[in-house]
Amino acid sequence: MHPTQAREIVACLDDSRTLFSYFSDRYALLMLGWRSGSGTPISRLRRGPWSALLYRPRVRALLASCGGGVLREVDCASVWPEERLVFRRTLGTWGRVGTHPGQQTSRNGVNLVVRLDFTRSHDRLYAQLYGSRRKLNHDGHPISRDGNTMAWARLDVDLDAGEVLIEEIQNDWLRCASARVPWTKRQAHSAPDRRLWSSGPRACDALSYLTDVLAPYRRVWDEAMLAVTLAFIRDDLGCSRVWYHQYDSGIKAKRMEPDWGPPRSLYTRLPRRFCFQPSEEPPGFIKRLRARRLQGLSWFRLEL
Repeated sequence: MHPTQAREIVACLDDSRTLFSYFSDRYALLMLGWRSGSGTPISRLRRGPWSALLYRPRVRALLASCGGGVLREVDCASVWPEERLVFRRTLGTWGRVGTHPGQQTSRNGVNLVVRLDFTRSHDRLYAQLYGSRRKLNHDGHPISRDGNTMAWARLDVDLDAGEVLIEEIQNDWLRCASARVPWTKRQAHSAPDRRLWSSGPRACDALSYLTDVLAPYRRVWDEAMLAVTLAFIRDDLGCSRVWYHQYDSGIKAKRMEPDWGPPRSLYTRLPRRFCFQPSEEPPGFIKRLRARRLQGLSWFRLEL
């Protein structure tokens, strides 16, 4: 997309005070709420393309209490457990005009970035342990400059056509934290109260953060990231047709080295969990490119 349009969207819609709460299966409740509106027979939902969402545990518990065999959006919104994760949703841009394989975009231009940032309370806890300079992410990625980013999604958007391509979903923080666990565990087992470095955290406190504190985030980060992305696409951008790269096609379209490909599950199991359907039809703005490297690719597609 054009950099000017991406910057305008960020200027209009970015607000670090925008909070997004997440708990397991909330994505299914959100999507079924969108489909149900003021009321839809559950029998009709079972015949629809999102029927798999009805079998998620929290949805099944909700359906057991729905009277009259009808599901409403307000019913889905009423599921609100006490234990949930809270994030700040922030926006940004990625890339620049020109052919730059390293920016991993399917066409020339920039991407709109949707981020899930940790809340200030998490950031204070992390700073107390590690200080402000030992971040668990890479400066070369589209992370926030004000706060710590758990995960992000990059989008290519055509507002006129109401189409969005999800270029990638990724996180640094949890992956880098997992890489630190083996060494930290060895230090904690040998001398739990010893500091890992001068003025650094005690080994036992560092291990507790890397394992216990981050465990709830590891369980749901990917579905939380895709859920907030779809909510942003639908409610903020007003777009209804969403595409998502399939694994091999995405590597080719974004000119990535196969040996440096992303986790395969993010481009196979995750979109299928959200009821994306395989499609040979690309987004309209990709179709117009007629680029040889984009021919014969496969996608996932979702109608919101």
